[in-house]
Amino acid sequence: MYGLATERQREDCKAIAKQCGWTVVHTYVEQSISASKKDVERPDYDAMVASLKRGELDAIIC
Repeated sequence: MYGLATERQREDCKAIAKQCGWTVVHTYVEQSISASKKDVERPDYDAMVASLKRGELDAIIC
């Protein structure tokens, strides 16, 4: 289960997608992994970037 802050952010992003008429195809979550630290493994972030590079995503909401 997502943390409360993560769940709120996910709901906010879903609302943005709905306003734009976009379909959410996947939700990537990096629970409790800091983006500010160097050399931290972030598997979901890496998967998201790879999907974007392959053309599987048209947009990212974060």
